[in-house]
Amino acid sequence: MTPRFHVSLFRSPGSKSSSVLLNSMPVGYDIPESTRSDASLEWVTEQLELCDSSHAACAAQGPTTLPKRVLDIGTTENDIIRLYTTKREPDRYVCLSHCWGTHPILKTLSNNLRKHEKEISWADLPKTFQEAIEFTRRLSVKYIWIDSLCIIQDDNEDWREQGSEMADIYAKAYLTIAAAHSRDSRTGLYSTVSPEYNVETLDLSSLSISLGDTDRVYACRKVSHVGRRIIGSVYEQYPVDDDLPLLHRGWVFQERHLSRRVLFFTSQELSWECVESMACQCRGQSAQVSGTERALGVRGASLAGFKRLMRESIDATDGSMKSQAMHTWLTMVKDYTSLQLTYEKDVFPALSGLARQMGKLIGTTYVAGLWDEFLLIGLCWHPDVRTTGGAQLGLRPSIWRAPSWSWASIKTPIDVIKDTRLRDTCQIVSFDYELAGSDPMGELRFTHSVYDGAQAIICSGGKADLEYVRPGVYEREDG
Repeated sequence: MTPRFHVSLFRSPGSKSSSVLLNSMPVGYDIPESTRSDASLEWVTEQLELCDSSHAACAAQGPTTLPKRVLDIGTTENDIIRLYTTKREPDRYVCLSHCWGTHPILKTLSNNLRKHEKEISWADLPKTFQEAIEFTRRLSVKYIWIDSLCIIQDDNEDWREQGSEMADIYAKAYLTIAAAHSRDSRTGLYSTVSPEYNVETLDLSSLSISLGDTDRVYACRKVSHVGRRIIGSVYEQYPVDDDLPLLHRGWVFQERHLSRRVLFFTSQELSWECVESMACQCRGQSAQVSGTERALGVRGASLAGFKRLMRESIDATDGSMKSQAMHTWLTMVKDYTSLQLTYEKDVFPALSGLARQMGKLIGTTYVAGLWDEFLLIGLCWHPDVRTTGGAQLGLRPSIWRAPSWSWASIKTPIDVIKDTRLRDTCQIVSFDYELAGSDPMGELRFTHSVYDGAQAIICSGGKADLEYVRPGVYEREDG
């Protein structure tokens, strides 16, 4: 079968033709042959300058200080790289969002912490780290935060402490670099555009079109874009790159939500995403995102709704956005459960930064992925048959990580009901829980709860919980 693909037609910038046909075409640009090129760097610099000068919602909230640890990379290729324990001083830094993959990755551990503080050898760094450092230096930024090197990986307390700061780490970063096409740290950050995306000039001499000396019409294969119909009509016109390994990872979900601006390195081009706009090098994705479009957007709608909440909450009065925030939280949970986690126990830590941000708006106690004031709404979830096709429906993780009434008690995608009227039909009789660490949004060790409702009282705790039968129906595991 002959392969099918979309073709994009566009006109040259600065066209002065009087032709209605020509002027109805979008202005397009040739994609640089490499995301490493000077042209790509210039494009990124333009996006940063535009965002800094025009986007009030993208401005950092509060002082931008360095995280507990960063890599001090200097500004030239001759500068040494070292792990720097900061004084929380104000300065710019870049975050790297990447796939760890299955191959062993360079980590900071208790036994090499002092060594890394003196110097990290360039040769020891995997390719993705090297290229992220190189690009950060080209932006004239001296510090970069990479999770595997800036968190002591075999120190549970350090992990929990840094996990509790994740929201601030990404939200305050000057930029988050996303190695979107890389399956692991060996793949690298940069990519070279395939010749099949080369731009061709069309010969329009046989058509009765008034063309100026510099007017040109070009054609090329349409580039796939990050996301899934983020703002309706803009994205529906373009193929979607669902094969970006990074976007299937659970940890990356909150990294992308929390970052003020993200630069995606895909296999075909660079793509930009911030609170107020989105853009790509081919210009097919470029758009200012209004509040209405952001509310309707689906990447899921969770990202669109979250960005809007963060913008509008600046001027919100206390408690005025609770229901709206809860609705967004349920959408985020639905999207999050379709993603992959290497370690099942990370289900709450990988979401803790987002939970902390949402907690500022919801303002109630958070336990096992739910909020006590909206508990009944949070209980109205079920395995998503449409996503799983019925296969392994309601599959439990190999370890206990949440009570059965929590969506986190299964490891398959879920769907939710968002009817805020439900919360008046049930109340909490008692509620006890124990955290595995100091992070109130993190891992759980035990929960016990009793609910009093119009038709039933449900008691659950620890592992002796309820077993899923079908959507909306559960039975005790002991019969």
